Amino acid sequence: MAFVEQASRVGVQISAGRGYFPAEAGGSHLRLSYAAASPGVIEEGVQRLGSLF
Repeated sequence: MAFVEQASRVGVQISAGRGYFPAEAGGSHLRLSYAAASPGVIEEGVQRLGSLF
């Protein structure tokens, strides 16, 4: 959950991905919703997430 909180601090809302699997997920996952975002907004979000690594 720390990464979810860090992402929120840089203005990107993500969800921990575990809840989206019907069975136990094998590893760490996150969920990104991009259906209503423009390509520019997606690019900015990816850059912001990248800055956290």
